[in-house]
Amino acid sequence: MIDILLATYNGEKYIKAQIHSLLCQTYEDWNLLIHDDGSSDKTLEIIKNLQKLDSRITLIEDGIKCGGAGDNFLHILKNYSRADYAIFCDQDDIWLETKIQELYEEMLRFENKDKPSLVYCDAYPWDSQGNIYNESISTANANSLDDFIMLNAGYQGCSIIINKCLIDMAKSYEGYIHLHDDLVSLIAHSFGRVKFHSKKLMLYRQHQQAVTGEKSFEKKRLGGLFNNVGYVISKKHLAMKKDFYKNFEPMLPDSAKRSFLDYFAYCDAETKRQRVKLVLDSNLTWAGDKNKLIAKTLLQDKFDL
Repeated sequence: MIDILLATYNGEKYIKAQIHSLLCQTYEDWNLLIHDDGSSDKTLEIIKNLQKLDSRITLIEDGIKCGGAGDNFLHILKNYSRADYAIFCDQDDIWLETKIQELYEEMLRFENKDKPSLVYCDAYPWDSQGNIYNESISTANANSLDDFIMLNAGYQGCSIIINKCLIDMAKSYEGYIHLHDDLVSLIAHSFGRVKFHSKKLMLYRQHQQAVTGEKSFEKKRLGGLFNNVGYVISKKHLAMKKDFYKNFEPMLPDSAKRSFLDYFAYCDAETKRQRVKLVLDSNLTWAGDKNKLIAKTLLQDKFDL
């Protein structure tokens, strides 16, 4: 059994198409758990009509307003998910019909049931004008925590399947949440295993109302070094990583502790020269590319505003 976790908010424009793409999945042993975060449009009406089509759709009406997508997803995971595997679902994408089946089968081949395991897939970017691109949405794939920790995001939540061990660790987390995918990606890289399934298994919709804004996936010069931000570290991601370290520090392997301490030292360093030296002396990279991290350190601000 797989729980599909769907956090909704004012999604009337896209939610029907997304849920219909779930109903068309070749893998059928799933439950869809939906928690709305105070929509003022017709989102709830649409969901209730769709519930009449399939008993696997559950709308959670507990009167709790979470105030953001990350908190909403974690609320569903902590309080309502009981399956051995969970998949996050955005309200505005379209899943290709084999998405669940392929992610699940890849997880069964890959996972260690005693360790947090995460598998994520690629997708086709789909912009607000209806254009579908062949570019990858997964532009930063890490082999270790040292390769991952500098990134200002987890893997796209809608691309992820996680196992029971990771679910249980995520349920135990008490601290600041920016986005749910940050949390599960950090847990997997700190304590377990991560696998990238390179096949594109969904249409990843981009529009201005999306939680992370509308991104561009067209190829850019310099490998996208300056593609959308002028800083290296997001303060919201730093705040979450500090709480993550505080929450899990007694359990962290020594190698993971070292990664976090190097990351915090980078954030504390006052000059670019100090930060470059720290990068050279440590195992930190930008998704496996140390030169890219050095270039970003030299040419971009340390923090966002």
